[in-house]
Amino acid sequence: MNQNEIPPAICPICGKENACAMEISPRPEAPCWCTSMTFTEELLRLVPAAARDRACICRNCAGKHPPER
Repeated sequence: MNQNEIPPAICPICGKENACAMEISPRPEAPCWCTSMTFTEELLRLVPAAARDRACICRNCAGKHPPER
């Protein structure tokens, strides 16, 4: 799969909509929800190489791998 086939509005882990503010609106009034999140290395390793820096992880997948406190 090449990078042009990775839909930016789809979570690269589960394949569902990721609710990325940058995809919903080209000029979001507030930053995307993910900018206030911390993603674990374990979670980031689940993202296929072709989707890295191209498609956002959804809240559900992010919640399955919360950072340790």
